[in-house]
Amino acid sequence: MMMKKQIIAGTLGVMLAAGALTACSETDKPNNNAENGAITINNCGVETTFNTHPKKTVSMGVTGLAYLFAAGAQDSIIGRANEWGEEPPAWIGSKADSIDVLSNESISMEALLKLEPDLAYGGGFSSENSSPEAVAAKGIPAIVDAPECSYFYPDQPENESFDAILAEVTQLGKLMDTSDKADATVADLKAQLEQVSSEKIGKGRKVSYAYYYGEDPELFSYGNQGVVGEINKTLNLETAIDPNYHPHQGPIAPEAFVKSDPDVIIVLTGMGGATKESSLERLAKIPGYNDMKAVKNGNIIYAESAAAYASPTAIHGALDLAKQLKELGK
Repeated sequence: MMMKKQIIAGTLGVMLAAGALTACSETDKPNNNAENGAITINNCGVETTFNTHPKKTVSMGVTGLAYLFAAGAQDSIIGRANEWGEEPPAWIGSKADSIDVLSNESISMEALLKLEPDLAYGGGFSSENSSPEAVAAKGIPAIVDAPECSYFYPDQPENESFDAILAEVTQLGKLMDTSDKADATVADLKAQLEQVSSEKIGKGRKVSYAYYYGEDPELFSYGNQGVVGEINKTLNLETAIDPNYHPHQGPIAPEAFVKSDPDVIIVLTGMGGATKESSLERLAKIPGYNDMKAVKNGNIIYAESAAAYASPTAIHGALDLAKQLKELGK
């Protein structure tokens, strides 16, 4: 059990209390203290109490950016950090262009402190220079979005469900004083997901994911771990890859990918700047790739790599993949 800590951050008076750690889930809701107007967020078993709604936020990674936009809190963002060469999600597009990119890789603590933010938020914290604990220790409130807690706090359970993602948008809206926008976003995405799920678009077809990082030669994929499993379930797709495989375990052997021989291949692009064209070129060099069922039938569809991260972009990605799957059926 971690010891209780108290940190004063500027005029916010932020208290971080990591006591008996509680699970990150849709049940973790802001606690508004009526007496002093304080707002307490409990994510990853860490309580963060704000005396005012944050106004100067640094988004950590493309997931942090996605949550802040989904919650209608984009006007609070003073900079984007730790996006690792990825572009803003397609559903955000050019709306993020006016926000300064502070770093493509791990932002330095010095650069972060210079901005004097009243919140660093998202799943792009780094174990190198800007871990959540290190940032909080410098007096900057640091919140990891709940669905990504287990990546930073190993004692936290994994929960990358769409319900957890939408609950995080709701909670963030309350913290940022943008609940009207956040609640509207959640209602809209829920309705679209329910419609897509009821259509059973994938019709039980087998799927294999493929992606590369930048220009690196190693091939990665997904089974049913993480939010990709939620995408597969929503689209009624069955994984042709080992369901327990996750890219964090390392690259997949090219021959194993070929052997999976799915009905559909989903190519994820954008990780480390990897393009659709460069990804397809590398795939085509794998012995046996051109003989795969999905390749011969032209059943290759695409999603941005951020669709595989537990954020609103995963939901937008699932909805876009549903449209592409419908086109394959014509």
